[in-house]
Amino acid sequence: MKIVSMDLKQLDLRFLPLRRPKAHAIKQMMTALAKQGQLTPIIVSEKILVDGFTRHEAAQRLGFKQLSVMAIEVDKVQAKAMTLLLNRKKQASLIQEAVLVQELVEKDGLRQVDVASLLHKHKSWVSRRLLFIKSLAPEIIQDIQLELLPPGSGLHLARLPTCNQVDFSAMIQNHSLSVGEIRTLIQFWAKAPEPDVKKFLLASPREALNLYQTQQKKCNILKSIWKMILVLEKQVNKNQQLQTALNQVKANLEILEKNLKEES
Repeated sequence: MKIVSMDLKQLDLRFLPLRRPKAHAIKQMMTALAKQGQLTPIIVSEKILVDGFTRHEAAQRLGFKQLSVMAIEVDKVQAKAMTLLLNRKKQASLIQEAVLVQELVEKDGLRQVDVASLLHKHKSWVSRRLLFIKSLAPEIIQDIQLELLPPGSGLHLARLPTCNQVDFSAMIQNHSLSVGEIRTLIQFWAKAPEPDVKKFLLASPREALNLYQTQQKKCNILKSIWKMILVLEKQVNKNQQLQTALNQVKANLEILEKNLKEES
């Protein structure tokens, strides 16, 4: 295959949403290009960029006018699939895989079994990603692609009705929530019996998380006490007076546990 130079303006970036590079990767590539220049050609098919999106973005920011390219002869569906196949060592994110699968099925008209064969995956792999992407609102997909939401948050947001996902996305961005915090709040939201409680979670997520941590500490203390009681029961089995005392403690603990559940 021949390697030639091509103007950046000539490149067709229609597959960029399938392989949008991450900010930290672009910075690293900018440093490498500035020091060493381009060592590996990008790959194109009929001027459509198939591989090298990070190099392209870094080169563009550095003011490069041209890049070395290697042209391959494949049809557009195969070229689309190669955005994933050429990057097996650099594992794609779940959202990138899901968007690709959705495009191949809904835009290119492939059956799920054909997509699985094209991408060298099992049919269940394809169906899981299709189910995942369909459970997300378009705005959420875009927010994840643009790194406005933390990696991994999509899996938890997919548990929410799509009509509520945009509100959660705004809350996550406004309060800089981590994936763990997002998971906890969504669990709260799913269990919340009243609309006012759900509004509180969206309006005051940090306060809600503090309440959760306090609740968890109480629960952990109770668990520790129960473990101690189980140990003691084995030792005082024949002492009726101590057994009666333990039973009273257990009864009080059960009341405490019931009150904690009602509070939560």
